[in-house]
Amino acid sequence: MKVKSLFVAILATMLVGTQAVYAQTVADATAANAATSNSGKVKKQRVVRAFEVELAGGIVTPTEKLHFDKNHLGWNAQAELRYNFKRLPLDLGLHVDGALFKRDGQVMDTADDLKQIAKAKFTSITGLGVIDLNFLRSKGFSIFVGCGAGYAMLLNDIRAIEKVKDIDKYGCFCVMPRVGIELFHHVRATFYYKHFTVDKGAGINQDHFGASIGVVFGGGKKKAK
Repeated sequence: MKVKSLFVAILATMLVGTQAVYAQTVADATAANAATSNSGKVKKQRVVRAFEVELAGGIVTPTEKLHFDKNHLGWNAQAELRYNFKRLPLDLGLHVDGALFKRDGQVMDTADDLKQIAKAKFTSITGLGVIDLNFLRSKGFSIFVGCGAGYAMLLNDIRAIEKVKDIDKYGCFCVMPRVGIELFHHVRATFYYKHFTVDKGAGINQDHFGASIGVVFGGGKKKAK
C-alpha cells in the first residue's frame, strides 16, 4: 500500500509540475519575443543540449530481511543515456544497472537439528526506460523527479557451512520511482526505490532503496545560433 501511495504521489507531482513549469516556459518565451520585437534586435538564447550520458555508482539497502537475521549495505553501478526536450522540462532515457547486497542468517539442518550460519548474495541486473521532470533546469542547481520501468534479472546465491548451496535465477518486471538534484549540469545525486514483481513465495525479494552519485557528459547549456 505504501508503494502504491508513493507512485501516486510521484505521478501527481509530475503532472502538476509539468503544467506549472510549462506555463512559466510559455510566459518567458512570450516576454522574450516581446522584448525582441521592441528592441528590433535578435538576442541569442541558451538551450539545453539534446543528449547526455551519465555514469554513476552508489549504495543499496534491502527493504526486508526475509528469514535472515541481518542485512548488509550493498553497491550499485549504472549507466544512462538521456534525451532532453528543448521546450519542455522533461527528459527520456535508457537506464541499465547492476546491484549486489548480502544477508546473513541461520538455517536449521533437519538431519541433526543443528543451526548453521548462512550467507546469501543477492544480485540484480535491470534495463529500464526512464522519464524525469526537471525543475529550475536553467540554473546551476536543479531538482528532478521521475520513474522508470522495465525488465530485471535476479540472482540469489545462498551458502551454508556444510557446503549447502542454492542458486536461483528469476526474470521479472521492475519499477523505479526516483528523485534527485543536479549541480552545474554535470554532477547528479539520485535517490530511488526499486520494486520487483517476482513472486514473494520464491523467497528472493530484492526490493531495495538506493543512492548514487553520477557524472554527466554532454547535457548542460549551449547558446542557440
